Amino acid sequence: MTQNKIYIIKKGAERQLTPHLNSRELDCSCDVCKHTPIDMSLAQCFEKLRRAICALLGRDTPLIIKSGHRCQAHNQEVEGASELSMHMVAAMDILCPEDVDVDLFAQLAKQSGFNFVLRYYDIPRIHVDNRSI
Repeated sequence: MTQNKIYIIKKGAERQLTPHLNSRELDCSCDVCKHTPIDMSLAQCFEKLRRAICALLGRDTPLIIKSGHRCQAHNQEVEGASELSMHMVAAMDILCPEDVDVDLFAQLAKQSGFNFVLRYYDIPRIHVDNRSI
């Protein structure tokens, strides 16, 4: 198994990771931590998923990240899962685009290379994950 390339980027730096993903979108929402670790395999899968959605809908369709990196302190504050990979740089929650069903979105995410995809129906979104299993 190959190691994923991880970058540590200053929080708020707005570094363009792929044509449609900026590092700021993955910053922890707390006021404490100063850096955001970025797993580039996650960014590459995100870009593939965006291309798949745009092809499906036949139009430019931005993907909105609801939650990216969470530092350990913020994860505890929001009572996140103790083994949650968001604080280990390999996960994000993405809102479903309009006109795309959660199950189809999840299927496209899996086809785009994410190791794990979890569906949420309350606020239509998926949790995508590339941590090593």
